[in-house]
Amino acid sequence: MKTNISIKNCENTIWCNLYAPENYIDKKFPAVIMSHGYNGFADGWDLEGEYFAKNEIIGFALDFCGSSKKSRSTGKLTDMTISSECSDLQCVLEHYQFFWYEYHLDL
Repeated sequence: MKTNISIKNCENTIWCNLYAPENYIDKKFPAVIMSHGYNGFADGWDLEGEYFAKNEIIGFALDFCGSSKKSRSTGKLTDMTISSECSDLQCVLEHYQFFWYEYHLDL
């Protein structure tokens, strides 16, 4: 199962994909966060995310703000830095803390 999720980070919006087994609410599963490289985007992890979900692993893939023309996240490439990527990742981690706690995921 693939679900699109948006998360606010100051004035930007981070788009993420959640890849999960169908019964992810009923059981405890390990979780993986997938972060892309230069000019990448979250949908670039579809094969891996689908593989994880089929093998009972939760996968989260995010689009860093300003990462590429294919990215759904807002922001400009010229504003993207290591600090902005860290901020985006921190925002995603904070957003999912409740989700991970609620569904007892292993990170």
